[in-house]
Amino acid sequence: MVRADAGRLACVRANTDRSARFVFGDLVEFYDRGRPKAPATYVEAALQRLRSGSPRRQLEVGAGTGQLTAALVRLAPTVALEPSPPMAERLSDNLGPEVAAGRLQVWERTFESLDASDGPFDYIWSSDAWHWLEPAVAYPLAATLLTASGLLINTWGFPALADLGLTTALNEVYKELNPHLVREGAPRLSVEDELFADGRDEVERSGAMIVVDAWLDHRAVVVTSEHYLDWQLSFAHTAYLAVEQRLRLRDAIASVLAQRRTELVEVLISQYTVASAKTRMAGP
Repeated sequence: MVRADAGRLACVRANTDRSARFVFGDLVEFYDRGRPKAPATYVEAALQRLRSGSPRRQLEVGAGTGQLTAALVRLAPTVALEPSPPMAERLSDNLGPEVAAGRLQVWERTFESLDASDGPFDYIWSSDAWHWLEPAVAYPLAATLLTASGLLINTWGFPALADLGLTTALNEVYKELNPHLVREGAPRLSVEDELFADGRDEVERSGAMIVVDAWLDHRAVVVTSEHYLDWQLSFAHTAYLAVEQRLRLRDAIASVLAQRRTELVEVLISQYTVASAKTRMAGP
């Protein structure tokens, strides 16, 4: 729902090529070390806000290496979809005890490959991944897979450095080596923002689902400079760089962090979440 061509929000530089969702396997090490995990309380807090009960079975779309999955399996048995083989393998390794206990199933499949026989699910979750799906297919399929009272819960994180001086220094590197990473400080986001409103309209245009709630949370995370460096190298557009370009980018970021004697990096994350329910037209 948050479109890949995010327009005036300078914090967003997503790739509009939906086939890019399959390149993350080339970045699995960076992704696994760098991407922050969802707070353990996020899932429960979301369901409390939505006044929804505990699920019997839930689905995660685009699970990566388990950034949201770890919080989901604490709540209920979960099926995690991850179409990239290296990412799916790492996810299974990271959450091996949950897989062994039967609380987590990792399916190396695309969302579009599912049909009604794979459901039903009380909730479908997706974190920083739903924009890789074609809306005309994704929303009707979600409605087919959900129970009558089920919800589709999508969330995206918009990170920005707390240190504006560091932002400026890194932007000089990014402008030369990977303009997609350029940031302009913490965005002033609101639920009424045009970008988010367009996304909610996209849900309702599907005819299969309707938005029931949307909100923003804000949190600060502190990571080591090494983890922050990996985080910056974990985005899809980085996979399209030649290996030597990727290494040059990594060395340049590391040089800025070292010159500024930055050992810990504070990142401000604005977390946008939108929950949608199936319409009556979507059937039982």
